[in-house]
Amino acid sequence: MRTEKIGIVISIICALHCLIMPMALFYIGQQSMNQHFHGAFDIVILVLAAIFMGFTVLQSLKKPYFNKIILLLILGGFSFLISFFVPTPFNHYLFVAGSLFWLVGHIINYRSNHNSSATNV
Repeated sequence: MRTEKIGIVISIICALHCLIMPMALFYIGQQSMNQHFHGAFDIVILVLAAIFMGFTVLQSLKKPYFNKIILLLILGGFSFLISFFVPTPFNHYLFVAGSLFWLVGHIINYRSNHNSSATNV
C-alpha cells in the first residue's frame, strides 16, 4: 500500500512537471534554465516512476485486473518512448500521458488492495 501511495505521488509530480515545464521555458527563457538540472530531474523521476510501477506489477500478478495494469504499463512506456522522437513542447505532453497511464495503474492497484483488505478485516 505504501509503494502505491509513493507511486501515485511520483506520477502526479511527473505529470505536473511536464505540464509546467514548457510554460516555464517560454516565460523564463530557455537560456536562463539550467538544462543539465532539468534533464537530471527528468531521468530521476522516470527511474523512480518505473521502479514503483514495477512494484505495482509485482503486487498485481495474480489479481483479476492484472491485464489492465500491464496495458497501462505498456501505454505509459510507449508514450515515454515516443516522446524522445517528438519536438519540444509536444514531447512534454507525451510524458504527461505516460505518467497519467501509470497513475491510473497505481490507483487501480491501490483501490483493489484497499478494498480487499477492508473486506478481510
